[in-house]
Amino acid sequence: MGLIRQDSQGYVINKVVFENVIRFRRTLIPFQAAYTTFFAGSLLILMTLLRPPNINAAHFYALAALSIALLISIFETRKILRRLS
Repeated sequence: MGLIRQDSQGYVINKVVFENVIRFRRTLIPFQAAYTTFFAGSLLILMTLLRPPNINAAHFYALAALSIALLISIFETRKILRRLS
């Protein structure tokens, strides 16, 4: 399969199969899923617990930045999950 090759010093990985994933029993979870969970939780807390009475520019900027980070993280997680399937 070409996964490892023998070198003068021993065996060397020739091809990486599972990269940036956590194996939990029989389930593969990408590392990117941790970022997605963090951004989603932060956005939820910012929208509920830390919501000021009047939305100011700083709060709006934080909402926008977290939303964009969450969307990018979801996109990257889905891309990794499609590659694993």
